[in-house]
Amino acid sequence: MALFQQLRQWRQQEVAIAIQGLRRSQHQPGGPVRLDPKTQHTTKFCRIGRIRRDRQFDLIWESPEPIAPDPYPELAFPGWKCDWTAGGITRGAEVSIDGDL
Repeated sequence: MALFQQLRQWRQQEVAIAIQGLRRSQHQPGGPVRLDPKTQHTTKFCRIGRIRRDRQFDLIWESPEPIAPDPYPELAFPGWKCDWTAGGITRGAEVSIDGDL
């Protein structure tokens, strides 16, 4: 049992270290990426492109800076919020996914 507890604690420490590293901006192929401490989602650039006949892309538009994540957009999830630095998810109204508005 002690070994299991040690392994579990070690694993939690490894995850915590990885999350701390992601909170600093990491350079990735798509540009700098950072983990938002409130949502635990990454910030990313938005890029819109057009596919050419040779199956490559022409970049049409790019956001000037990385966009902050919004895991619960107000339009789809009224009243829902996500802040893991202050307790986690605040649930709003029940969300229907059956297609009715």
